Amino acid sequence: MLVGVFSYMLTIIIKNGLKHIKAGLEDEDILKEFNIDYTKKRSKFSKVFNMIFNILLFAIVGVIFLSSIYINCTQNVYFDNVPTFRVVLTSSMESKNEKNKYLFDNNLNNQISAFDLITTYKIPSEEDLKLYDIVVYEVDGILIVHRIVGIEEPNTYHPNEKYFLMQGDAVGSPDRFPVLYSQMKGIYKGEKIPFIGSFILFMQSPAGWLCLLLIVGAMICTPILEKKLLNARKERFLLLSQQQELATTKDFNESVDSRFANLKPSKTFNERLTLASEKMQNRYTTIVQTLSRIENLRIIESKMQQTYKSKSSCIARIFFRGKTLNVALGLSPKDYENSKYKFIDLSNRLKHKNYPMCLRLSSDRQTRWSCDLILDLAKKKGLNILNKPTQFTRLNIKKKSFKQKLKLSPIAKERFINIKTYLETINGVRTLEGKYQTTYKFKNAPVVKFTIKGKTLNAYLGLNPKDYENTKYIFTDVSDIKKYSNYTMRVKVSSDRQVKWVKELIQKIIQR
Repeated sequence: MLVGVFSYMLTIIIKNGLKHIKAGLEDEDILKEFNIDYTKKRSKFSKVFNMIFNILLFAIVGVIFLSSIYINCTQNVYFDNVPTFRVVLTSSMESKNEKNKYLFDNNLNNQISAFDLITTYKIPSEEDLKLYDIVVYEVDGILIVHRIVGIEEPNTYHPNEKYFLMQGDAVGSPDRFPVLYSQMKGIYKGEKIPFIGSFILFMQSPAGWLCLLLIVGAMICTPILEKKLLNARKERFLLLSQQQELATTKDFNESVDSRFANLKPSKTFNERLTLASEKMQNRYTTIVQTLSRIENLRIIESKMQQTYKSKSSCIARIFFRGKTLNVALGLSPKDYENSKYKFIDLSNRLKHKNYPMCLRLSSDRQTRWSCDLILDLAKKKGLNILNKPTQFTRLNIKKKSFKQKLKLSPIAKERFINIKTYLETINGVRTLEGKYQTTYKFKNAPVVKFTIKGKTLNAYLGLNPKDYENTKYIFTDVSDIKKYSNYTMRVKVSSDRQVKWVKELIQKIIQR
């Protein structure tokens, strides 16, 4: 029942946490949490604290558990020099009873409280036992820890054995029956650990075993559940970032850095390099030659950029913004704040976290600066710099299919299924599934084409963008791209509101 209740409560807590994240109730905390400086400090402190706490908890529980097993297995075995641990179960030796004058007269202060953990040794010979020794003896299968308060030598009533009179310090009278030497198991010499016995007894009980299982289960499940919540918070953060980017697109295009928004998604890095001016191509060649002087360099080529790494060190990333070539370096912008170099700090952008220092190659001077910084970066990371440029390894990134991208983006998949379900309810709509997109047509008229860019679902609708220029809909006119000539209105499906808009626009196409 306890395990069931614990599991049910944990499940409810996690489900509610996920619901709150998806509903946007924790948006403010999520935006604060994923601030780069804050995350670094918090994650480092959190990891260290969690590690120390888990180690201490595991050590304490482990020691008590192993001690309980050892005590349980050795409680009836006694040695001369090796102690046998025993938990005191009663309070008969806890205090001094005023009637027991021998305790005060002989200054006997080695009392034992209930649940103390005491050490006992093998009982000495019968002749070595003295008055007021504390011994462990057995009566009817029960082990009792009491003090010897009288020794009766053999006489006519018991000619062959001594009788030992036993009594607890807190009890006003001796035990009812005398004890024989054959009943004695061990002797207590004054060594004890107060109150720890209660934990030992607990760990020996079914409740203790259950508690141990719950602790171990919690230690195993907690990181898994934390990772699940963290992934949900990351997805929500990416969604919020996309929404903020969408809301500020108009102002962003009018800003000083509007060049960063003018990149046409249809042109790859190689296409832009081919169309670039001769000066820009020469600057690119200069940068690549400088990079090739770093030993063991490899290049990772994707559709929109080139990334350079040496072993596990992030060196540079080359990409276009508008018609200008940009080089992002794996250097901390803070280290060069008061230097001669002019750069853009990209450390607040998640996708550039490993390449936060960006230089625009808009002049030959910027190109020289970039080369100097690349070599400076190599020295800082302890990489060998060759005298001449060399060939380096090229790694081509395979383009993922539409279905693969959907698997990698659960949010995009959920929105796609939402719209897909709506389309399937319309009679006459047919599906054309391609490797990189999924297209829907109504009879022979184009309705919508879906693709995944990054982790965002994009819907290309068969509508004239000019007819919707002054409406509530936020979209991009892609009529100048040949492959979208029949689907000229692109909507980034980055929110539930955009899903609703796409459904409304699909309905307009069907009614037309």
